Amino acid sequence: ATGLSAGRVQTVAVRLIVERERGIEAFTPEEFWKVAAIFTPDMATAESLEARWRQFQATVDEKDQGPSQAKVFEFLAGIGAIRAELTRWKGKRFSCGDVAAAREVVEALGVKVESVDRREDPAGKGPAAELVTVAAGVDRSAGVEFKVESVKVRSARTRPPAPFTTALMQQAASVRLRFSASRTMRIAQQLYEGVEIPGTGSVGLITYMRTDSLNLSAQAVAQAREFVAGRFGEKYLPEKPNVYRSARRAQAAHEAIRPTDVTLTPESLAGAL
Repeated sequence: ATGLSAGRVQTVAVRLIVERERGIEAFTPEEFWKVAAIFTPDMATAESLEARWRQFQATVDEKDQGPSQAKVFEFLAGIGAIRAELTRWKGKRFSCGDVAAAREVVEALGVKVESVDRREDPAGKGPAAELVTVAAGVDRSAGVEFKVESVKVRSARTRPPAPFTTALMQQAASVRLRFSASRTMRIAQQLYEGVEIPGTGSVGLITYMRTDSLNLSAQAVAQAREFVAGRFGEKYLPEKPNVYRSARRAQAAHEAIRPTDVTLTPESLAGAL
């Protein structure tokens, strides 16, 4: 083909990309099913929680996607429920490759399958060419009981995550909120330029959002430590501030992305954002 360049590095890189893309196009997904359930220890509220769970699952964002995993965990914590997944069945590791087998298992667990909807997905191939939606409800007449056999508690210490760089902010927004990189940067730009707060005026809520630095100013660290001690107590405050090293080529002129004023909490800004 005309108009294409070549080189010792470029040609090899292009070949790797092409081979990878061909592998992706040739991939045929395999069908598999997971069986998971939401449990609550308060049976008196089980029916109302079931209705709230169905309503929550039906919510979608602007991309027509359901709740993210972070939102699911937040919802379950708010209603005092837990999610558990079936890992063993009849003494063996649970593995299910078709809807009929999955249906047999859930019905044995006391779940009544109400309908199975099938529709074609033009973008899918192999088993993924057909989208299967199973609607089900708890069959209380089945008399199936679930018991907690054991509870294991262990202590763990984890280092707090590093302050946000541009890349880390985009990753967190993608995982937690399912935001695209462009949407994340657009919102960050608005927060940086200023938000109109009633009785105060326009206030920039975050520092500059294009940075690869992990540095924080001494003033910002001192303010954050004072806020943590006052709101949560001294036991949540380390003796010395955590320090994170930036990459060697990071921009020294900018800080990491942080709130300009930690006392402006999400609750206090609810009417402005």
